[in-house]
Amino acid sequence: MIPDILIGLVNVFGWGLKPLLEKNAIKHSSFLIFANTRYIATAVISFIVLGLCKRKYIMKHMNMPTVYYSILVAIIGLVSIISNYYLLTKYDASLVAGLVEPALILVTFLFGYLFFNETFNKTRLLGILIISTGLFVTYKSK
Repeated sequence: MIPDILIGLVNVFGWGLKPLLEKNAIKHSSFLIFANTRYIATAVISFIVLGLCKRKYIMKHMNMPTVYYSILVAIIGLVSIISNYYLLTKYDASLVAGLVEPALILVTFLFGYLFFNETFNKTRLLGILIISTGLFVTYKSK
């Protein structure tokens, strides 16, 4: 349980710091160039990480569905990050993150329920409604 909490905190702090760093980075470039440079840097780092893995591990986990989903997620991710960086050139990072992140939760909830057979209960639905209220309040604050 404790390792999961620590990993969760790393995740939260990383994703919380990311939009602020991205907004500063875009000031030195353009949203299109930075998005593509970021993905190239990610690819280089990923090759290094995979190079450190044992060949047996890679062969066990590398398959066509992995390649297919990797390409699909990369395309969706690149289009999404370019649009996010565009918004960061125009608005504060806290506003963009404050609108996009809750909306992301809502969209994930809807797609998950409608297309991926994910479940929900009354408590989760209540949380989604609270997030929706927060999204509305944040939007009105701009």
